[in-house]
Amino acid sequence: MKAILTLAAVLFSLTISAQNLAGKKILLISDVDDTIKVSNVRDSLEKVSFAVFNDSLFYGMNLVYKSIEKDSFRSGEAAEFYYLSNGWKPTVVESHGAILNNYNFPSPQNYIARNLKEVLTKVPHKKNNIAKIVNEVQPEILILVGDNGEKDPEVYNEMANKIKKAYSTNGKSIKILTYIHTVYKPKNIKTSDLYPGQIPFSNAAELAVLLNEEKIISVAEALKIVVSMMAKVKKEKPNSVYGPLVYPYFKFRGAVSDFKNRQCQRVYTGSSFTKYLDKIGSGFNVSN
Repeated sequence: MKAILTLAAVLFSLTISAQNLAGKKILLISDVDDTIKVSNVRDSLEKVSFAVFNDSLFYGMNLVYKSIEKDSFRSGEAAEFYYLSNGWKPTVVESHGAILNNYNFPSPQNYIARNLKEVLTKVPHKKNNIAKIVNEVQPEILILVGDNGEKDPEVYNEMANKIKKAYSTNGKSIKILTYIHTVYKPKNIKTSDLYPGQIPFSNAAELAVLLNEEKIISVAEALKIVVSMMAKVKKEKPNSVYGPLVYPYFKFRGAVSDFKNRQCQRVYTGSSFTKYLDKIGSGFNVSN
């Protein structure tokens, strides 16, 4: 009870002073499978099974996106959200739509999957749509969120370089933040198989902390997500399969199963959140 009251007091004091210091036009483009939805795309059989699950949310990702929406609205420049999927419409629309709508992701109507023509012609669906969306929105801050299951790091790196070059040619500037959900064991632990400037995260609470460091979301919003994640992890059983999950059974299995623990510690240790978490007696290791 004391911890709850302390948390309430901390959140109240932070909410009063919370400000989105970005104050700029924000565009977030997100992948779906294995970024916000548990999909296990590297297993050809299991990805078919997960494709029909309408509740297989990576726990907390909706909370992070909603916090970006809330804090950007407070700043007077509402963020825009788009969701891109390499899955094609007949196979993924229902389950992806359910995830986006049922868990109240911002702007679920801005969901773009591949159509049959794109599948047959093998056009670069994500690259084309990222270029189109950025050209239409003209953001000052671009947030790209993906995962390390397929080619998100490669695609995002290529598009970030092209977008920066295009902006520079037109005498404009843009800040691009790229976050990659580490769902599978990286081949290179030190780099997480990412390109320079890309930042790995292993759960939504880490992403919230990282976004707070960039002043995209407030301390109050991020702290609520961190505490919610801690409570979820404590209840979550090992090798879980169904429902919203922080760590589904296939995540980080193998020789470096403790990688997520060390990644969590990298994000939280020394962060501004340590003092708040110490106040409520929760610690800051959000891994099971």
